[in-house]
Amino acid sequence: MNLRWACLICMFRWASALNKEEMNGMTKRIISLLMCLMLGAAIFSPILTAGAETATTVTGVTEEPEAATVTETPETAEDSGDAFDMQRLHVANPTPLTGHFFTSMWGSSTSDLDVQELLHRYKLVVYDNELGQYRMNHLVVTGAVMQDDEEGNRTYYISLYDDLDYSDGTHITAKDYAFTLLLTMDQAVAEAGGTPLQEDWIMGAEEYAARTEKVLRGVHIINDYLFSVTVRKEYLPYFYELSRFRISPYPIHEIAPGYEVLDDGEGVYLSRRLTGELLRRTILDSYSGYMTSPKAVSGPYTIDGYRNGKAYFTLNPRYKGNQKGETPSIPALVYGGEEPEEMIRKFETGELGLLNKVTKKETILSLMEIVRENSEKYNLTTYPE
Repeated sequence: MNLRWACLICMFRWASALNKEEMNGMTKRIISLLMCLMLGAAIFSPILTAGAETATTVTGVTEEPEAATVTETPETAEDSGDAFDMQRLHVANPTPLTGHFFTSMWGSSTSDLDVQELLHRYKLVVYDNELGQYRMNHLVVTGAVMQDDEEGNRTYYISLYDDLDYSDGTHITAKDYAFTLLLTMDQAVAEAGGTPLQEDWIMGAEEYAARTEKVLRGVHIINDYLFSVTVRKEYLPYFYELSRFRISPYPIHEIAPGYEVLDDGEGVYLSRRLTGELLRRTILDSYSGYMTSPKAVSGPYTIDGYRNGKAYFTLNPRYKGNQKGETPSIPALVYGGEEPEEMIRKFETGELGLLNKVTKKETILSLMEIVRENSEKYNLTTYPE
């Protein structure tokens, strides 16, 4: 069996890091079980890497416990019989999906966070485990320059590659990152029932969020691939300073069609004011909203559908890769929630190929027993959580 299958579990490690919990005094462990149903040599470690990096900002850099990966050889792989499920790796999590696949501003489960990482990437920064700190994402950012002014404010000039695209072919530029900031801080999010993000570290963010100023003074578009962000002196110094730039691009043509990101020299702003009514239609609509059914995404997978508590994915051929230029090779996935007992049964029958974030002690012990009794069928691998 190709040992690189062990890399597949990396796809979900970031979500675990996002939700560090302890259960009954014992450190949370994850047992992930996967069935070699698809291709050999899955390159999923890149998908996890940026996600885990994102999570690290909350907990800091600490030595992590180890988790286990269990792989199954191909001979027991069986299809579920559903035409929509065919040729997909089936993944289960004890936490059900809620369909919040865009941001967590309207709430989300840990399983939703997994999906968000599959769909929305190209963050400006990543966490480098070897260096123990954040750095610019070298597959997204060509270079960055930092400059302090006389008052102590710090401006970052960030240059982007010109080969970034959404899955629908729309080109990604500096305006997409500016739109992300403008959208996530806008009061229209609250009008639509969400919780806007507080990015007070950016110059002018408080005034923009309060709608006392039309422009976001701390962000400037210099050209299509160069923009700047000014950090207020009150928020300096900060060891994880670059963690604030964990910003993914969001498509304005899907979320605010007809709108433009403009900059007349005073800062970035939208050509029209966002409204809660607009966001309820473009983001929250149960049938076509970007929350559950995004058409243009920047991650390694696109979503084909969400039904009966399961989400269906296929590879995004336009995805450039992670910071190492690596892309996944598993062509399609199914992801949904399952009760721990059902996880074990469906894994043994071949209905499930990977079990993610198993935390119930009895379930973990049962799965470990399966490995011990079927050493020729399963392979157990540990990795730092």
